Amino acid sequence: HVLGGEPMFQDEFIECLEFFETHENPKLNWKIFSNLKQNPKQFKKKLDRMASLVKNKKLGRIELVCSFDCWGKEIEYARYGTDLVEWEENFNILLTYPDINISIHSTLTPVTLPTAWKLTEKVNEWKKIKPINQGWNMIANPPFLDPSVFGHYMEDYFQKLIDTVEKQDIGYLEGFLVQTKNSPVNRKMMIELRDYLDELDRRRDLDWRQI
Repeated sequence: HVLGGEPMFQDEFIECLEFFETHENPKLNWKIFSNLKQNPKQFKKKLDRMASLVKNKKLGRIELVCSFDCWGKEIEYARYGTDLVEWEENFNILLTYPDINISIHSTLTPVTLPTAWKLTEKVNEWKKIKPINQGWNMIANPPFLDPSVFGHYMEDYFQKLIDTVEKQDIGYLEGFLVQTKNSPVNRKMMIELRDYLDELDRRRDLDWRQI
């Protein structure tokens, strides 16, 4: 597993490519977690090298796990610095590589959950091109980013997401839904979230209320 920051920005990522190009590991599965925040031309060059590792049996398998949570201006807010147009361009490039497996892993928070279903709708379209695994988690720390803080007020958002996913993934999300709607509304944590977002907005000249 290669994690980040954004690993593709790191010199060590190129060192990994160079190492595998000169040392065969045909039974090794290499999983890379990325935000896809890359110049598309540079991204394609790295994908070319990654795909050739599998084609030439230098590695057994490569999986690129795209860390992405929702869709629209909400994702640019949640993952500050994301350019959605660039991200989608890079993802469409990634879809053209049959030798690189794709997963999308999403973090559900009060900021991302309202439009998480829009991302899943996009995933459903992309799956017509090649298989894509999708998974989710909820944040436990800091506690004010846990959707359970809002209790039953998050139920409709969870249900809308559940309505867009494939059957084999429903059980996992239904567990999150039950956990959330059965949690008491935590006003103290809601206020902490508000204050946290207000401070981020002050530093970044944004407005979470408008978004």
